[in-house]
Amino acid sequence: MPQLSYDHASFVLDGHRLWPVSARLDYAAFDSSQWPELLDRLRDAGFNTVETAAWWHAHQPAADRFDFTGALDVRGFIEKAAERGLWVVLRAGPAVRGLSGGGMPAWLDQLKPDRRAKPLVRREGNALFLAAVANFYQRLFRQVGPLQVTKRTPGSRTAPPAGREVHAPGRPAGGFVGQGAGPLLAVQVEEHWTAADAAAEADYLEPLVRHARQAGAEVPLLLENQLWNRLPGTVHTWNLSDAADRDPAADLRQLRAVEPDAPAVARLPAGPSTGGDATAGTERQVAGTLAAGAHLWAG
Repeated sequence: MPQLSYDHASFVLDGHRLWPVSARLDYAAFDSSQWPELLDRLRDAGFNTVETAAWWHAHQPAADRFDFTGALDVRGFIEKAAERGLWVVLRAGPAVRGLSGGGMPAWLDQLKPDRRAKPLVRREGNALFLAAVANFYQRLFRQVGPLQVTKRTPGSRTAPPAGREVHAPGRPAGGFVGQGAGPLLAVQVEEHWTAADAAAEADYLEPLVRHARQAGAEVPLLLENQLWNRLPGTVHTWNLSDAADRDPAADLRQLRAVEPDAPAVARLPAGPSTGGDATAGTERQVAGTLAAGAHLWAG
């Protein structure tokens, strides 16, 4: 089984450092026939990683119905990314920033312990909501779990073959070249959840991480909560959209201080339905991020 880990500098796969450079492209926003062209454009722009979000409301339009077909064929999308040498980072929700209602299904409001109870409050540690998320994670990872880079197939490699560590025709520099069963490199749980309350964190974020692991997530789990919450066993990332008027280098130094044993990952803001823009944000943000030695992802 390929060994994926991380340290203060980067992700490490079987002793080889990985340097993901990502752009955002949500598969559910496009017809599946458009995916090849969009992924080709992303790769040709110099990215070696695509970051994509699972839209819960689309995958589970009713409490008893799931859909992973057509534009919602997340497994097919990841396979097409692999064909182009792209790593994949999956945002598994339950909330996706930029979507109406966080991309969570409307039927959640119907979940009540009894008829007289008020509708449940989403994104908190109550049993009904967490059970619904756990069920979604189980279904989602049935689709994507086998494509994690930590899985082994007969044709998978333990390291990039000689001469392929650099850019090759049709493959981005530092991209996926069959090191594992698939290119799924990391999974993010939640997004921009900023309750400064240790008890709320224990009641909500910790179960989310546990449910993701129980569903089959083996790759590193990411958070994007602007340092409000620190969970052991996760990698915190920093979204520059909340720091437009500040020096990102200072924020990223703080990130390194909080997580000295994890790579510093900064994200440039991008819309949820497009591939992101390599020039998003200000020049000062980009320069400050790179000066801090952080990984820079668009999305």
